[in-house]
Amino acid sequence: MHEMRSGAGARRSVLFGVRANDRRHAHSRGCAGSQRRWGLACRACSALCRVLAAFCGLHHSIHSGDDIGEAFALLGVAFLFAAFGIGFVGTWLYFAMMESSSWQATLGKRALSIEVTDMAGQRISFGRASGRHFSKIITNLIPFAIGYILAGFTEKKQALHDMIASCLVVRKA
Repeated sequence: MHEMRSGAGARRSVLFGVRANDRRHAHSRGCAGSQRRWGLACRACSALCRVLAAFCGLHHSIHSGDDIGEAFALLGVAFLFAAFGIGFVGTWLYFAMMESSSWQATLGKRALSIEVTDMAGQRISFGRASGRHFSKIITNLIPFAIGYILAGFTEKKQALHDMIASCLVVRKA
């Protein structure tokens, strides 16, 4: 990040060679290629660079009223990334830790007196529970919930993600 002076000595922060409040299109800086490739406006390219820089610990100082709106937009995008990341990691840890614990079930499964086991009826490991959780992505990609409906038609009543992870969902004895 560099400081530049322009006009009557006003300070402006520069990040990746682009002034924070520069409203011009930066085609000469390589934005035209990405604009053609992904259909992004040059302004979006600059905003993405700023978001990535913020995550790397870099930030630009705010010296004019125009930059405040951009700062709030950057904070909003950073908040969305953080919320998505926390939600993604949080749900994975919840399902994997609960299903590999001594309970062998999430709170909902426990309320229904069912548990997750391996094919031999033993408690599953954290790794297998993680594999079961992430294989639900594949199950969810199949239209019309067919991956879940399979549980009604298979011999061991397994949904697709249970087959992938070699797990069974059984009633507690």
